Amino acid sequence: MGDKQKILFYSDSSVNAHAAFSLLSLNMDVIEKNNIFIPNIYSNIFQTKNHQNPITTSFFYFKKELTVKPYYSSWYNSLRNAIMDGKNILLYGTFSKDCSNFLTYITKDEIFKDCSFVFSHVMGRIGCEAEVLAYSFFRKNINNLDQVASGIINRFKNNLFFINNISDKFNTKYFVDQSNVSFLTGLTEQQKQALLYLQLPVESMKPHMPAIELCCRSLAAREIYTLSKVDDNYWPRVQEDKIISCLCALEKEEGWSESSLIPPDTKEKILEQEKELLSSIDDVPGVKKEDLASPEQWYTDPWQPFSGVTQEQLKSFAAHLSRSISYGIQRRFFLAQDCLTKKQKTLNDFFHIYSPRYENQKNQNSQGEPLLSVLTMTYNHEKYIGRCIESVLMQKTKFPIQHIIVDDASNDATPEIIEKYSYKNHSIVPILLNNKSYAGSNVRSLFSHCRTEYVSLCDGDDFFTHPEKLERQVEFLQTHPECALCFHPVEVRFENRSPSYVFPSETRLPGGLKSHYSLNDLLQGNFIQTNSVVYRWRFRDGLPEWFDPTLCPGDWVWHLLHAEMGLIGFLPEVMSVYRRHETAVYINSSIGDLLLHRALFGMSELNTYDKANWYFKNKYFDDFGKLACGPFLNFFCLYTDYNDSSLFEIAIKRFPAFAAFFYKSCAKLAPNAYKYIEKFIELIKQ
Repeated sequence: MGDKQKILFYSDSSVNAHAAFSLLSLNMDVIEKNNIFIPNIYSNIFQTKNHQNPITTSFFYFKKELTVKPYYSSWYNSLRNAIMDGKNILLYGTFSKDCSNFLTYITKDEIFKDCSFVFSHVMGRIGCEAEVLAYSFFRKNINNLDQVASGIINRFKNNLFFINNISDKFNTKYFVDQSNVSFLTGLTEQQKQALLYLQLPVESMKPHMPAIELCCRSLAAREIYTLSKVDDNYWPRVQEDKIISCLCALEKEEGWSESSLIPPDTKEKILEQEKELLSSIDDVPGVKKEDLASPEQWYTDPWQPFSGVTQEQLKSFAAHLSRSISYGIQRRFFLAQDCLTKKQKTLNDFFHIYSPRYENQKNQNSQGEPLLSVLTMTYNHEKYIGRCIESVLMQKTKFPIQHIIVDDASNDATPEIIEKYSYKNHSIVPILLNNKSYAGSNVRSLFSHCRTEYVSLCDGDDFFTHPEKLERQVEFLQTHPECALCFHPVEVRFENRSPSYVFPSETRLPGGLKSHYSLNDLLQGNFIQTNSVVYRWRFRDGLPEWFDPTLCPGDWVWHLLHAEMGLIGFLPEVMSVYRRHETAVYINSSIGDLLLHRALFGMSELNTYDKANWYFKNKYFDDFGKLACGPFLNFFCLYTDYNDSSLFEIAIKRFPAFAAFFYKSCAKLAPNAYKYIEKFIELIKQ
C-alpha cells in the first residue's frame, strides 16, 4: 500500500457486524498507538450504538455544488486535522452507494490529494442477513415482511454497486462471511482477515462480544432482553452481558424455539430475487457468488409463526436472573410505570416474587408527586447539559417538579454527566437511549413518560436564568384558567460572540405587546421559543394515536395543540437563554444562509404545515399556505438563481395543495416569477 498516509474504510453489513464494530470501539487506544485516528462515529457503553454515520449523511448538493452540512463541519475538520498531523484515518460502518458524495467531496479536497484510500468490505449470506432485517422490522412493529425481500436484495445491490464503482479507483478487498446463522457469533475468520487487510493490530486487540439481543438464538430470548428496557432506556445501568448470558443459558436448557421470523412464501420471494441478483454479479472482483447464496438449511427448516414470549418464559427468566440485576430492571420499570407494556408488568410481578421488592420510596421526590415536568432532549451536549440541569435544580417552587431527560445515544460524555446528577437528585429521570432514535422515537419517549399537570421544555443546550421562572408560570396558569399555556421572552446567545438579542421582539408579536395571544396569532408564525413555555398538559392520559413525533419544527406544533385548548399568556420578563452554536440544528436560520437552512429543513417545514393542516381539517389552510410559501419561494430562488430545480419539483409533487397556493400568490410574492414558472405549471396542475 506504500508509504502514503492512508484513509482506511472498514465496511461490514454481515450478521456479525456489531461484533466487529464493538471490537474497534473498545480498542481505540490500541489502534491509535499505530498512528491511526478514529473520528467520533460510534461509542460503546454495553454495545456498539447505531449512530447515523456522518459518512453517509453529512454531504448533499446545494446550489448544484456538493457541500458538507453545517452540523457535521467539525467532524469533517477533525479528518483534515488528523492528516495535517501526519496520522492515518480509520472509518468504519456500513458503507454503500450512499458514500458516493463523501468520496466525491474528500477526493477533491487538497488536504487528502496525496492519501491512499483502502476499502475492506464484509458481507454475509443473503438468507442470514434477511433474518436480521426481518427482526429489525419485528422490533419496529412493521408487519409487512414482503418488504424484507425487496429490502435485503436492494441492500446487496447497493453494496455491489458501491464496490464496482470504487474497485478501479481505490485499493479494495471484498470478504464474504459464510456463516449459516442469523445471530452474533463473535468475530469471524472473514472479519479478522478484513481487518488485517487494513493492517490493523487485530492480534493486540482485546476481544469483545457486544451485549445485544442478536447474541441470542431464540426470538423469545431476544424479546425478553428488549422488555428489560423501557423505550430502549438502559438506565439505571446493569450488567447487560449478564442478562444476555442468562438468556442464552435458558434458551439452551429449556429448548426455546429458534424458528425463523420469515414465512415460507416470503422466503420464496427472496430466493427468486436472489437467483436474479447472483446471475448478474459475474464481473464483481473477488466475489464468489455461490458464497452469497442463502444456506440450504435456511429455506428447508420447518417454520412456525412466533406468537411472542410466554408467561412461563418470563417467569423462568425472573427466577434465574441475579438479584442485583433484577433490582436495576425493577427500578427502570418503576421510573416508567405509566409506559409499561402488559408483558413488562407481568415480568415486574415475577421479579417481585423471586427478589425482594425494590424500595420504591428511595426514588420518590420527598415533596410528593410532581406537579410539573421539565422535558429535555439532548444529543452530544457535554459542554452544555450540566448548565441545563443546574438551572432546573435551582428553581424555587412551592410544588415538586421532575426533570425527564432523554439522551439520544450521545457519543460524548453527555450520558455520564446526566447519570452523575441523577444519583444525587432523585427528581431527575434519565432516559438514556442505547441506540440512535428512529422515526422520532426519542420525542415519543420523552412525551409518553410525562403525566404531570404542567410541562416545561428545555433542550440540553439551553438553560433557565431566573430561579422563580417555573413558580411564576405555574402560578399564572393557576390564576388564569382561560389560558392553556404561557411563555416569556428569552435571550438568544451566540457561541461565536455575535451580539445577543431578545426573542421575540415587540415587532415579532402579533398585534404588539399584549398580555394574551390566541391560536390565530400563533398560526401566523412561531413567536414562542421552546424553553420559555409552560403548558397545562393536555396529554396526561398518554399520547393520542395521531401524535406525530417526527415533525420539525415540533415545538410550534406542540404550541398549536395546546393553544387549541385556551389562550396563550405572556409574562414580559426574560427568564431563560437559547443558545446558538455551530452544532445547533437551526444555526443557519438566523445568522447563516437562509437558502442553506431551507435546503436542509424546508421540506420538513412543509411536512409540518401539511400535518398541522390535516389535524385542523383544513380550517386554517390559508394560514398554513402562507407559511408554506416561505420554503416554496426559497426553493424557487434556488432554481432561478442557481438553475437547481430539484427541491422545487419535489415540493410540488409532495405538497400539491401548497404548490397551487404558492402559484396563486406569486403575483404578490414574486411578480417576475411567471416567466420562470411556466415549465412547472403542468406539474402543479397534476
